[in-house]
Amino acid sequence: MIQTLTLYTRFWLLVVLAAPCSLPLVDCFTAQPLSLRVVPSWPTTTTTTTRQGINSPRLHDVWPSSTFGGQRIRRDTLLKAAPMAMVTSSLPGVEWFVLAHIVGGFLPIPFVIGATRKVKGIDPNDKDLGGWYTRIQLPTWTPPNAIFAPVWILLYGSMGLSLHMVLRHPQMTASRRRMAALLWAVHYFSNLSWAPLFFGLKRLRAGLWVNGWLVVSLLVWMALIGHFLPAAAVLLTPYLVWVVFATFLNSAVCRLNPTKNGCNEARFQDDLIKLRQRAADYANGT
Repeated sequence: MIQTLTLYTRFWLLVVLAAPCSLPLVDCFTAQPLSLRVVPSWPTTTTTTTRQGINSPRLHDVWPSSTFGGQRIRRDTLLKAAPMAMVTSSLPGVEWFVLAHIVGGFLPIPFVIGATRKVKGIDPNDKDLGGWYTRIQLPTWTPPNAIFAPVWILLYGSMGLSLHMVLRHPQMTASRRRMAALLWAVHYFSNLSWAPLFFGLKRLRAGLWVNGWLVVSLLVWMALIGHFLPAAAVLLTPYLVWVVFATFLNSAVCRLNPTKNGCNEARFQDDLIKLRQRAADYANGT
């Protein structure tokens, strides 16, 4: 099991690091790698005087079209591409996108630790009393806790890489880039809100609704970017598989720990642990 997990971790780490070099960015209009589309420097504007004394532009100033890569490209198309290239160059590097997603994914960790950490019991035989998450009924196919951290690091890294590929696409104007960033921000912060709901507030069914929303919004996002940048959508496929798995796991936890009279097993175990801690403090005179 450990060897398999190690190989899996190395594989996805290699994918995240090598994807910028191995996955070509394809333009939806020319179907050519973006690295092959080179825009030459603009010609200087000069005029010449004809025999009649009228200023007229030289031939290279007219420049109705040019040939690049076997295709005819109009001058107005090249003029429109210039501001797009300037906006794309102003984006932070891919490492910043990857790092920001990973660091943001660590923000909900205190809620996870609070639900799983070992707390002090009331007698010597119960020193390692676990948090409420370790005391509720879980499915037999629940992964070990140690696997979640490396998996989410790889998934958050691939999410940052995919977003960087989308935002730097030459067909993404400034308004489209803002809209894409807003849509992804809604999904990303919905992802971060799951742990406070599930582990912090013990709202198991609310966490299930958030998981369902993550699946639907991710499918819509992948459909939007997949038609012009399939590589970015492919990078999110492992994340989609994991979120679907987490949704089934969340559903099984809700089924095994139903809510009755406004209270579920998670809240009951959390209140019981706090009561035992207060009893232990009272018995010890603290």
